[in-house]
Amino acid sequence: MKLLVPTDFSKNAQKAIDYAVNIATEKSAIILLHAYQIIDTDSASRKILFEEYNLDIARKLHDELKVQKKNIARLKPGIHVSAELYDKDIKSSIVEASEKFGVDFIVMGTQGASGLKKVFMGSVTARVIGNAAVPVLAIPRMYKWRVPQNILFATNRFETDANILNAIFKVVNLFKAHLHVIVFTDIDTAATEDYINHKNKLDEYKIELKKRNKEIKVISSHLKGSEFEDTLQLYIDEHSIDMIAMVTYKRSLLQSIFTRSATKKMAYRTSIPLLAIPAAED
Repeated sequence: MKLLVPTDFSKNAQKAIDYAVNIATEKSAIILLHAYQIIDTDSASRKILFEEYNLDIARKLHDELKVQKKNIARLKPGIHVSAELYDKDIKSSIVEASEKFGVDFIVMGTQGASGLKKVFMGSVTARVIGNAAVPVLAIPRMYKWRVPQNILFATNRFETDANILNAIFKVVNLFKAHLHVIVFTDIDTAATEDYINHKNKLDEYKIELKKRNKEIKVISSHLKGSEFEDTLQLYIDEHSIDMIAMVTYKRSLLQSIFTRSATKKMAYRTSIPLLAIPAAED
């Protein structure tokens, strides 16, 4: 299992590193990534000065990454740890590195909501979730590690794509956790047929998941309410859920302007890790 972990050497990023170390096995590889912007100029007289400045910054960042590598090696001997330094914007660097190294998961820190103020790691995690071709594990800054025993998969499309299900199964199997599959029906907008349709599809979907992975225990629940996030949070609290898995879909410009995806909404408010899995097509 390859884990790409972006870091800006903050406490928020350290939380993601700690999580990656905890889920890494002896055969895992952790790739640390730091991205920074170089300073450039068109002035010939100042070009050498800026080049020397950029080299000095790069050396200091390499030293920081070496310290991080040593700390990981001390905490979990045996796993392979490497570090990459990119001189471009962080979102592009993460997406590029995830493709280059063929990682299984991107593990990132996220700032949760505090009252009416919602800070989302400078929106970097949100942008990566919307653009990466691999699953993103978003780790809240205040989250305290515990071995995941209950993982929740929230869906209303009953995905059967192997890439989506394999990402979920990989995490569930890693911890021998229970998989809770839930579908939500909005009682304010749904017709009676929608409610019945969701219930019937959920029963069929549970059977399909068991066929795909006979080793896992699947618990299915049909939730109904007026607000998806509130209803889901109540279920999370009542069932001691340790991780949420949701699928992200590419959206049109108008959709992006007028609505925010349910996955990103949960990323703003969740107090437990969120596994955002990209769908190939909408």
